[in-house]
Amino acid sequence: PGSDTAVVCVARGDGSLELVDGDARWSQTLRVAGRRDVVATSLAWVGGAVYGGTASGVLFRADFAAGALADATDALGGAGWDLATDPPAPARLDACCDDGTLRVFDAAEDGTLAYVGALRAAAGARALCCAWAALGGERAVFCGCDDGSVRRVDARTGGSGCRMTVERGPNGEDAAVWCVAVVDHREGEDEACVVASGDSTGAVCLWDGALGVLLRRFRRHEGDVLCLATVGGARVFASGVDAKVACVERGSDGAWTWAAAHRPHVLDVRALCATSVQRKGGRVATLVSGGLDAKLCTYAAAPGAPFPAKRPARLWPFPDRSVVAAAPGARLAACVHGDRVDVWRLREPPELALRVAAADARNLAFACLADARVTPSAPYHAYAASLPWPSPDAGSWPEDRQEALLAGMDTRDE
Repeated sequence: PGSDTAVVCVARGDGSLELVDGDARWSQTLRVAGRRDVVATSLAWVGGAVYGGTASGVLFRADFAAGALADATDALGGAGWDLATDPPAPARLDACCDDGTLRVFDAAEDGTLAYVGALRAAAGARALCCAWAALGGERAVFCGCDDGSVRRVDARTGGSGCRMTVERGPNGEDAAVWCVAVVDHREGEDEACVVASGDSTGAVCLWDGALGVLLRRFRRHEGDVLCLATVGGARVFASGVDAKVACVERGSDGAWTWAAAHRPHVLDVRALCATSVQRKGGRVATLVSGGLDAKLCTYAAAPGAPFPAKRPARLWPFPDRSVVAAAPGARLAACVHGDRVDVWRLREPPELALRVAAADARNLAFACLADARVTPSAPYHAYAASLPWPSPDAGSWPEDRQEALLAGMDTRDE
């Protein structure tokens, strides 16, 4: 959310979202259990709040304070492929949509999204990604499309002033530009900037954003390049289907060269994020990657830092709390499986005694198992309790929190 913090939001494949803090050794600070039918494919920070977009075209806010997915709204353009923000407009949120438009929303103080309008990026193509830049005192957005083009759209007029085209695929098909990033503005040139793009041919291209000229093309990936991140105007990081996290950097002479690559993930890398972490000498630029293997990895990313030599650190997806609970008196154990809790009788062999499932597509936030003997002659009673997140229509927790699922079982036969 800012240069003075290392808090990163992580979206999981089961619909849950987490906040991890790099200044606290990447520990999880807050979590929203979410829903299995509302899986974020893109995230953006707007005014200190996290907004997500889904492949079904739903935009929502992750309210970590209330523990809810709130303020769900339609993107109005089909699937939301990417979300972007413009720093000079801190309340603005742009969604790249299936119909080739960037749908513009305004985030109110209470977190709700109000539709403002649309910028037409492409006709007959999907808008897959976008990034904002300043050109000659004006704001422009660079949008990647599935027709092999990167288009510069003027924010004031809404017109497309420049089109950059990547190479076609091996069979002559249009390449999909999955990601774009604005590297920086070149020193002493107010009307120039460098734009990076990654596409389905496995190439990373660097463009002159003002002229639309290709500066350099790197073809080092064996699969689609799905994500980009930039650090300090001198390094561009790229990754994707081949799980290779690659770095290209600009030398003192201004030329871009291949630096190195690591492969700490075993499956596709879906997201890269540049942040800064507090160290003894101050804040240090750090790259974070997330992939389908469910783990996060961190890298030394600052210009001059030893990215080629220093191996990335792996952050394993262990839960922040135990998924197993026990009731010793009743000789029962419970195990949480995301959308359900299984309660087992501890006998030989173990026996499934009870299954508590969440309603519809909700995930369970937590579960507990307890036993109590009311009187010396009373039987044991065991309870498994869970509190699921509300549906998107509800928006937040009910004030009396009466939506808790409670299942009980009498262990009299024990």
